Amino acid sequence: MDAAGSQERLRAELERLEPPSHLCVSFRSTDEQLAIAVAFLQVGLSRHDQCLYVEDGVAGATLTRELQAAGVDVEASARTGALRVLPAPAGAGGPSREFSIPQALEWIAHLTDEARRGGWSALHYLADMGWVLRYDRGVERVAEFESRLNQSLVGQPAVVLCQYDRNRFSPSVIREQIATHPM
Repeated sequence: MDAAGSQERLRAELERLEPPSHLCVSFRSTDEQLAIAVAFLQVGLSRHDQCLYVEDGVAGATLTRELQAAGVDVEASARTGALRVLPAPAGAGGPSREFSIPQALEWIAHLTDEARRGGWSALHYLADMGWVLRYDRGVERVAEFESRLNQSLVGQPAVVLCQYDRNRFSPSVIREQIATHPM
């Protein structure tokens, strides 16, 4: 199948998702990461969801250029709040430099509530999970975080996609994430 056919199949799969959903994808290249991110955000925007991208490896400017190339009116989406690019959750750590699962979960719950109060159908939350590598202790706790996120999303109007870079995370962490995520 050619690249266009693969992109159409990916988008069709993403369109089948209903809140609450929690997915994991791993990627090997920026092109793979961007293809998934663009399709995910296009689906969210088409549903009148608030779409958030938590950046780490790929800068928000790069993603917005790709969204524009795919036909998304990025300026209008940003102006209305439909599309937001956020830095990694600084509150998920602290002075101890240890990844705080409760703080990270509170942050996502806050964003979901904020989207709901803003009149959005749901929250489409996309995160490059490389941000957990910034903490002195973090990567060994990410599976626990993802498992607890599964529980906290029950009944919430959110579709969450976590992206893991195979060049930055070990094969054992990638396997653990695939096993932890429902999809």
